[in-house]
Amino acid sequence: MIRSFFGWERTPFTKEIEPRHFHRSERFEQCVARLQYMVMTRSIGCVTGEIGCGKSTSIRALKDRIDANKYRFLYLSDAHLKPRDFYRELLHQFGSSPKFLRGEAKRQFQHLVWDLYENQKKIAVVVIDEAHLLSGDMLQEIRFLTNYPQLFVIRKFW
Repeated sequence: MIRSFFGWERTPFTKEIEPRHFHRSERFEQCVARLQYMVMTRSIGCVTGEIGCGKSTSIRALKDRIDANKYRFLYLSDAHLKPRDFYRELLHQFGSSPKFLRGEAKRQFQHLVWDLYENQKKIAVVVIDEAHLLSGDMLQEIRFLTNYPQLFVIRKFW
């Protein structure tokens, strides 16, 4: 109804908006450029800001802009995961059947990331949305992941 009234082709302000239709303010472009720099330098990143300021949108723009031939984008939106479930979800995104035990799943993930790097020459980029909700155990797992040069982690805090 609103679309026909205003003559719009699509409903504005939906989460499904394509990156090419994002409003590219100077702050938005700065955020995405900094994220791209963090990916290129393989440094850990953190995006903070008020609710609705465009943190998730910036990360979606990053995914759209990074070279899929060089990077594998892995996105987690459930910050209440336990370490075992964390690795299970990442392994599912790789298309792998996770091992049952956490230690085995962790090694399986390490192997896949190493294989991705060595054989496909790609870096895994892990994005954890709503990271301010992570438990202490999960923060330790992320700290562990940052030791690997084949992996890049972005945490998005509220």
